[in-house]
Amino acid sequence: MDQTRLRKLIHDLRASQHAIRLNVEAAQILAGKLSGDAATRLQRHLKLLANDVKKFSDQLEALSTLLKK
Repeated sequence: MDQTRLRKLIHDLRASQHAIRLNVEAAQILAGKLSGDAATRLQRHLKLLANDVKKFSDQLEALSTLLKK
């Protein structure tokens, strides 16, 4: 795959990652308005998901940096 196509793919992945992050944040806000054990479990899972999205974002940036070299 050539550099131009890889850069476009990274750009598209960043856009998807951004949309995912915004939806996680919205879900966290909504989950914060709930109460009970189910709400606590949901908040825990959303926190794990947010951490995974952050890891993905960091990995994507590392890949982008490698391609720029």
